[in-house]
Amino acid sequence: MKSKQLAIVGVIAVAVILVVAVAYYMDDDREDRDIDGTWVVVDSYGYDTTGVLKSYSHEVVGGLVIEGHSGNQFYGSYSGIDITGSFNDSDIYFEYRTSDSTNAMFVGSFVNDTLYLNEFYNSPTESVACHSILTRGGDVPAALEAPDMPKTVMKASYARNVNVEGTLTDLLGSDPQYLHIEKQDKMVFYGTMDQIIGGVLMNLSIVGAVSPYNGGDIILASVIDTVGNWWDLRMTSEWVLMNLSEAEGEATAVQRTYFSGEVDYSILPELPDIENTVWRSVVYNEMDVDGNVDNDAVSRIIMADFDYETAKVTWEINGRTVPMVMNIYQYGGGFTISECYQWENFNLGGGIGYLNQDRTEMVICMTFYDDDGDGRLHSVYAVYELETSA
Repeated sequence: MKSKQLAIVGVIAVAVILVVAVAYYMDDDREDRDIDGTWVVVDSYGYDTTGVLKSYSHEVVGGLVIEGHSGNQFYGSYSGIDITGSFNDSDIYFEYRTSDSTNAMFVGSFVNDTLYLNEFYNSPTESVACHSILTRGGDVPAALEAPDMPKTVMKASYARNVNVEGTLTDLLGSDPQYLHIEKQDKMVFYGTMDQIIGGVLMNLSIVGAVSPYNGGDIILASVIDTVGNWWDLRMTSEWVLMNLSEAEGEATAVQRTYFSGEVDYSILPELPDIENTVWRSVVYNEMDVDGNVDNDAVSRIIMADFDYETAKVTWEINGRTVPMVMNIYQYGGGFTISECYQWENFNLGGGIGYLNQDRTEMVICMTFYDDDGDGRLHSVYAVYELETSA
């Protein structure tokens, strides 16, 4: 593996690619999976925001090529586009952007020697969510059994955001807002949701894919809407929780809550109790698309005020202070994270992560383009330990 010192201090983060949290547990002890080689797409299908179901298998030329890895990070290409990202024994995450302003995010799970990959694309003309199956031998394995998405119309009871200054804004308005999953094909689905955009209540199309990690009574999925917002979604037949960590070019954590019947917040998942805590990095590795690695950065995360599952956060990296917002919510055996930071007051970047059930260790995975340096994609894998309790 090559090694080089990358200048984190001068990095400008990607302004558009953002983050959708998934139930994907980046545990630092699980980096032993053999992922190198060429993964062939044997099936790929999805919805666009017109509600049309399409096959995308023919559009992925060359598949996923993982040239090498170091620790929990890898580098290679997807459909001929250079990538770097994070993985563990069970899961994988990477992103990229293209010259035609397409932003793409990929989250997947390994099952035996098969990779089940959810793909999300947003361009100036359309948004697409699709599910792909990849193997290294090209054989076609069994498809995952998808949970049935409830088709009940859900009514919003709560919608607000918090920005990097800690300012809260109500997004509910006076008119009712609804969410409706209208149709589903195996792991992908299509529906509509109401949002206030520019002061006007609009009914937007949404497309999404169910997480390969799903289990239990709560369905976990990721969603893109017509205007390009990326949402995390948790759903039962009684309630829906939706989060995002960027909207309209601003680092802002948004929380939306829906119920199918009577509003009852007591049935929602447990909240993480980490307000006013400080976390220090014990691992902080950065990799570029050639596999060059830098592990010299020192970082801290300072939690401030929480508003339900959203938080105003301060991220310190090599002595610099960067404002950040986070969504942190319970799923499975711990808490899943999405974050977005505001670098140099005008550029955005972000990622996903995991907080363990004991609330003593946090893992953060990020991607960004070094627009002030080499101009290429970089990934970050960082482990933080609790330094100061509230």
